[in-house]
Amino acid sequence: MRLSGPHPWKVSYEKNYISTLEFDFSQKKCGDQQMSLNWNENKQLTKAISWSSIAERCGFEHRSSNKSKFGSSMDKYWVHKSNPELGLIIRSDNQNATLCSKNSENTTQYQKQEVIVSFLAHGDASLANHLIRNWNRGPSDELKELLPKTDDFFDESVLEITGPGSENVAVRAKVRERVAQALIEHQADRIFRALDPSGESDLPISVSLDEFLEREYSDSSFVIDELMTFGANVFLVAAAKTGKTSLILNLIKSLADDIPFLGSFAISPLKGRIGLLDFELEERMANSWYKRLDITNKARVEHFAFRGHGNPFQSEKALNDLAEQLKFHEIEFLIMDPFSSIFFGNHNDNGEVKEFLKRVDAFKVKAGVKHLVMAVHAGRDQSKTRGASTLDDHPDALWYLSKDSEGTRVFRAAGRDVDVEECYLVFEASSGEMRIIRGSKVVGSLRTIQLRILRYVKHNPGATASSIDSAITGNTTLKAKARAELVKSGELKETSGPRGAKFYHLGDLDEETIVRL
Repeated sequence: MRLSGPHPWKVSYEKNYISTLEFDFSQKKCGDQQMSLNWNENKQLTKAISWSSIAERCGFEHRSSNKSKFGSSMDKYWVHKSNPELGLIIRSDNQNATLCSKNSENTTQYQKQEVIVSFLAHGDASLANHLIRNWNRGPSDELKELLPKTDDFFDESVLEITGPGSENVAVRAKVRERVAQALIEHQADRIFRALDPSGESDLPISVSLDEFLEREYSDSSFVIDELMTFGANVFLVAAAKTGKTSLILNLIKSLADDIPFLGSFAISPLKGRIGLLDFELEERMANSWYKRLDITNKARVEHFAFRGHGNPFQSEKALNDLAEQLKFHEIEFLIMDPFSSIFFGNHNDNGEVKEFLKRVDAFKVKAGVKHLVMAVHAGRDQSKTRGASTLDDHPDALWYLSKDSEGTRVFRAAGRDVDVEECYLVFEASSGEMRIIRGSKVVGSLRTIQLRILRYVKHNPGATASSIDSAITGNTTLKAKARAELVKSGELKETSGPRGAKFYHLGDLDEETIVRL
């Protein structure tokens, strides 16, 4: 980068640095008493340290080199990364360096140990002495202090390197450096968590029980009748390809248009708006499915299409920005689809999952969201969430969406003040709408065979007993029993033919059975 102007460190730059280092040119940061401590020793030790090494470690970056006015060699010009107001001119004789201010004509001559005290040790000469003494220590030396003091533990066990490259000195050094960095990051993360003022340190204000019970709440205890209490967190647990996204869009339509969810569960009108953080649907498909549902009050819904974009939960800044957006759009009811797209840890680690869910709770409060529904993938048996068990423990209620052996959708709900037994869902492909059949029960093995028989007869009226038995899988005795009970109940009509043949047609069927066929 070319330098110009009366001061060579004046450059064009964007002021997007994190912090500004203020420097007082009226006096050096380290006083006479501090500088006298270990002065001669530090001066001797720093002779082996290059100015470039000191400048880099103290936060300066090299910008240019110009011909020195003291001879034919070059002076190097450096600018501080966090405060471009500060420039450092390193003389070609490698003795003193000049510290300059962009907005002042003041300059100060600094020796090596003075720069280290000022920029790295923050005026602590004892710390500076320690830094100078250990300036060239390698990662292996640092590791020896961090790891347990046992004979041959460091070289033989901890850093044992095998396979390709194990004999290469540079590879071994790099491995040790990476281990040292991992240890440093682990300790830094531990300390940060302890010092972090957010989250659990924000304690609630206590209130006596008599005062608490005097409070009156105008809002209904249920935001969705029978399924979701006011202010609750609900996890929608669904196996792959069971209609999870369709159920979510049906929920949005019910909330926006104030119509019963799944045709059965009344909605308490919202004061705010509905938001969907969609990490799964491709935008064109989402557009098509919304249109198919024909939501009346579209302006009440805010759609956030995150597919192909970064995960906001991995960045504190992005998460804060998202919270501000939700506040701006007055999102009262938030839906996130799915959990697996926002969680970036070990899905089987209860500790990691629990900490993340606490972060989601804090985000909900910060964003001003009252009610939350989050889609979570189910395990193989569809009866619980996939991964850590805390996913089943954390929410106020769980909605389960699955398919039975016949491929029919089944819905149930459980939680605090929530208990909806298993019942069937009907999906209308033309409109995208779902409705629940209240009172229906998930069938057992005998009913499963009966439904197969009825479905076969529907498509093959006048079928014989032998053709039915050949077409339907299952135990022969159980099939005969199922057919006999269908005839007895009137769901199947049996007529006699020549030589004792039996022919079958559909009889009187209830709505649930018709839907399932």
